[in-house]
Amino acid sequence: MRHNIYLLLTFAILYTPALSQNVNQEWFKEFSEKNERGDLRIKIDNEGFIYIAGSFDSDNNGIDWKLIKLNPGGDTIFNTTFNGVFNGDDFVNAIALDEENNIYLTGRFSAAGNQSSIATFKINNIGEIIWQVISTPTEGINEGLYILTDTIQNVFIGGKSGSLENSDVFLKNITRKEIWFWSYIHSSANK
Repeated sequence: MRHNIYLLLTFAILYTPALSQNVNQEWFKEFSEKNERGDLRIKIDNEGFIYIAGSFDSDNNGIDWKLIKLNPGGDTIFNTTFNGVFNGDDFVNAIALDEENNIYLTGRFSAAGNQSSIATFKINNIGEIIWQVISTPTEGINEGLYILTDTIQNVFIGGKSGSLENSDVFLKNITRKEIWFWSYIHSSANK
């Protein structure tokens, strides 16, 4: 099934009847990419640039991450695809921006069999990878689900690790030097 992705930017509240008569569509952008999961994440930086991250079908490698940057007028600045190191189905789950408009993505890279890795990237505002941290693949579903940055560019990732029936939750911190600084795991065995 093919889904089109639409991004519509308006400057009024659509659900208020009194205001709906004054709504002007500034621009409309359509991407004809396949995205079965419907897992788009959208952020807007402090200059009005729009970042769209999601998981899309690729021609050769299953499902890959895609990051698209649009200017405030809706023109594409970059459209970058990230294929996981294992060429499996890869899913992006969260996006964050820091004060310098660097982009952070986290999610899952699928490996052989039933293994996966937590993958996290820092990308500059022209679409180049600054660093990436990919965990060693382990059995089950291991993925970053949430990502936050602080004012000094520490990155905090929350997610899950383990099987569908028995997974643990984790919180990890990556420092500016691209290393895991600390990690907290709440094991399902500790219920």
